[in-house]
Amino acid sequence: MTNRMPWLTEEEVRHLTRRKQGAAQARVLQKARIPYVLVDRRPVVKRDDVDHSKPKERVKLRLE
Repeated sequence: MTNRMPWLTEEEVRHLTRRKQGAAQARVLQKARIPYVLVDRRPVVKRDDVDHSKPKERVKLRLE
């Protein structure tokens, strides 16, 4: 088992939010504390505001 970084990469964010309804995508981003704005009822990650430093606590997301 490899030691994984506690924060999500852009690839992981895309995978977790892929093919989900806008509200579900927003919940995933909100739980991961990734800043976003709603555009046409779909969340769009605010790339300028993304903090690439390590978060204070581990983010745990359930895949459904």
